[in-house]
Amino acid sequence: MVISSDGKPMVDSRHKKALDLNGKSMSASLLMNGQTARLKPLKDKKKKKRVFRIGNLFRIAFWYFIITGLYCPSSLDSTPEDSPKACKVYFQITDLSIPIIRPYFDTYALPHLEPVLPYYVEAYKRVITPTLIFGRKYGIPFVEKTIVLGKFFWVKFAQPRAEKLYEISYQYYRKNFGPYVDNANKAIIINYYTIQKIFLPKYSNIILSYYDAIKPQIVKGYILAYNVITKNLYPCLKWTVANGEFFFVRTVQPKLKSLYGESVEPQLLKISERLDKYRNARKTKSVSSDVKREVSHQVFKVETNSYMESIPSPSTTKNSDSIGSGDDTCPELSIREKAQKMVASDLKEWQEKYSNSADEAADELEIRVAEIANKFISNQIDNIGIALLKDLKKTVKSGLEKLKADITSFIRESNDNMDKIEALSIAVRKTGISVNEKAQLIRTWRQTQNQKLTEQVDKVVSEILEVLDTIRDLGLQEVGMRWAWSEGVTYKHWAKYHAMKAKFSQWRQDVESMATENSELRIVRLKLDEIEMEALRIAEETVTDLTSLKEIGLWKISVKDASDNFDTKALTNAETSKIKVISSEIYNTDDDKLSSFSSHLHIVTPCLQISETSLPASTFFPSAEDEVMGKSTSVSMIGDVNQVDGESSAWEPNIDSKRIPEAT
Repeated sequence: MVISSDGKPMVDSRHKKALDLNGKSMSASLLMNGQTARLKPLKDKKKKKRVFRIGNLFRIAFWYFIITGLYCPSSLDSTPEDSPKACKVYFQITDLSIPIIRPYFDTYALPHLEPVLPYYVEAYKRVITPTLIFGRKYGIPFVEKTIVLGKFFWVKFAQPRAEKLYEISYQYYRKNFGPYVDNANKAIIINYYTIQKIFLPKYSNIILSYYDAIKPQIVKGYILAYNVITKNLYPCLKWTVANGEFFFVRTVQPKLKSLYGESVEPQLLKISERLDKYRNARKTKSVSSDVKREVSHQVFKVETNSYMESIPSPSTTKNSDSIGSGDDTCPELSIREKAQKMVASDLKEWQEKYSNSADEAADELEIRVAEIANKFISNQIDNIGIALLKDLKKTVKSGLEKLKADITSFIRESNDNMDKIEALSIAVRKTGISVNEKAQLIRTWRQTQNQKLTEQVDKVVSEILEVLDTIRDLGLQEVGMRWAWSEGVTYKHWAKYHAMKAKFSQWRQDVESMATENSELRIVRLKLDEIEMEALRIAEETVTDLTSLKEIGLWKISVKDASDNFDTKALTNAETSKIKVISSEIYNTDDDKLSSFSSHLHIVTPCLQISETSLPASTFFPSAEDEVMGKSTSVSMIGDVNQVDGESSAWEPNIDSKRIPEAT
């Protein structure tokens, strides 16, 4: 410390600055013991709660609408004029929201609410209704008495005080703010009268005259626009949206799905197959190169060992004469023991290698076949197959409806029974042609998809078996070359070699059979068969319907019935005989020709008349093994529907049996 001349200690200026950083000396601070001062946290200013916030207003309005809606009438038509305006708004909102919410409510909420509804009904009858009756009987008079009592207390006690407070506040207002308000009113009134004198004539002469002239046109334009929008544009837009959605869902979407499944998806499958083939080829090349390297190394070792053993050493040449014939048996025994050990180790090693490879190949084959099957189910069956079935059902429904309309129309228009019968035959023939085309399309699709599925599975099997064949050939080549260059290998050893070769072939067949026995593949084929069987069932039902419609049409022609009633019960035996009499009068034929004509009225039913209960499932659904190996029998499902008889112009759709394997 530096002492000044007057005996006082001097403080360095830098030290002084360090002490006075906060504007005061640290010697004056109370915290010289190294403790830090605790700063009091700043208290957040409490936000003033506002009563009239937007959220509160929304809450009040929300509960007001709910409570008012409970006391509203049951419908908008029964709402009286003196009812609250909220009831009309409530009914408008419900009319708009119920059609949108109702499907979701029926789908998701109603199944959970159905068990609770009986309890709610009982609670409404026993608790809520008596409570409301009790409230109307006793609560309303009590509330009215309370209101009267409140008015009495207000008039007697609160109203005089409120008037006194009003007088005091008014006097205070007039004393402090009255002169300023009066001056402002004078200035505003003077300017108001000035502006009124200037602009009022212009307003009344110009603006009102133009308004009176334009108002009728504006009203007419508004009425015209309202009528055009409500009566023309909105119905057209609504019809367009509804029919456009129906057309897209029923017509465009199935075609897009079929187009994707027939054009886009095969290209994607080809690309994925090429990528898989490229990966498998790289794996095969790497495995074959490793095995070849190992084989060449083993062959080189065998060649060098045999060459070194063939060179006699000097010690052996010297002692060769002294060694007797009895000593030659020891090297032969050692060679045979080495050969025996080598054969056993080689057989065990390559059997383990090939069995492991076969297991891995079987797993890989099962995974890839399952992927193919799942893709077929999701892309082909669930999309295209179901769409084709829907299209067939739509064609059948529209065809039958059109046939009924045609029968009614040409009964009304034509008077000649011959022309009516010809028109009936032509209409039935057209309907049969359209249904036959759709059913034939499903059959063709089924055969095509079955062929594609078989080709893809065969390709996967061939790729995996190619890898297994490469491993087997390289292993057999290595073992064969090593044994051929080794001494002591006998016929029995080579017999074991051929047994191992046959075992490899058996394992290969086991891996190949994994594809035919795959459960996912069997499911795909069963679903394809189900779609085809469903199409056949629809075709059979359509044939029966066409037969009955043709008979009813002839009956309607005979009795000249142009109504829309096509009930099959209306056709009795007497009316059937009447049809024959009328037909014989039309054609002027004998009984044989008449019976021949009546036989042509019946459509030939399908040749497939097999009871599904009497035959096993394998009769209708071939096994996956038969499908993969191509052993199932294919016969045509639906033949030519329209075989026209030249004499009677009747049509006979010939429907053959579907694709069924031979029953064992």
